[in-house]
Formats: sequence, structure tokens, C-alpha cells
Amino acid sequence: MQKLLFLLSIILTLNSCNSGAQSNGGIINKVVSVDEFKKIMEQDNVQIIDVRTPEEYSIGIIGNATNINIYDDNFKAQLKDLDPDIATLVYCAKGGRSANAAKMMADMNFKEVYDLKGGYSAWK
Repeated sequence: MQKLLFLLSIILTLNSCNSGAQSNGGIINKVVSVDEFKKIMEQDNVQIIDVRTPEEYSIGIIGNATNINIYDDNFKAQLKDLDPDIATLVYCAKGGRSANAAKMMADMNFKEVYDLKGGYSAWK
């Protein structure tokens, strides 16, 4: 039993050392700073997704972001309308919802997903 607990603690420790960037078979899923987000926005082929509610979206947006509310029942279906082969920037208010959305996108084989650390609050 002690060996099992020891092994489990090592696995949890190693897992917690994740830097926020994951690469899974060529898929990039990375949390980025405001400066990195801005730099990626300058690329030619990039899509920006705001996963906040429409009410939050009406307060202000980043660039030409498309609003896809993560709370919509058809959220995943709406993601399928996006191009998974180009860089996708995603944000929410503070970073929690966009982290969930970024994971979903990576699971759907989006090639590059960049999640804004701190969300729209950090951007302002």
C-alpha cells in the first residue's frame, strides 16, 4: 500500500509541474501572456474566439473575436464550424472557461490553441 501511495505521489508531483503548454501528436495547447497573444494575433491565418456570454461580449472584445458562448448547448457543434488547421486564440473573462474550451479544441484536433492567461481582465 505504501508503494502505491508513493507512486501516486510521484505521478501527481510530475503532473503538477506542467508549464501550461501541451503538445500531443503535433497539437499545441498553450496558455499565453497578453504580449504573446498580441504577437500571435498579428499572424495572417488566425481565429479569435471569445467564449464568454453575449452580455460579457457586449462589454468589449479583443480584435475581431467571434463570440461562441461556452454555456450554449451546441458549443461543440459551433466549434466544428471553425478551421482546426489554423492558429486559434481563445479567451474568457479570467481564464477558467477558456481553459476548458482550449482542452475541448485540442481534443477535437485543433492544431494550435492559445489560451489568454487571465482572460479579458488581463487584456484590459
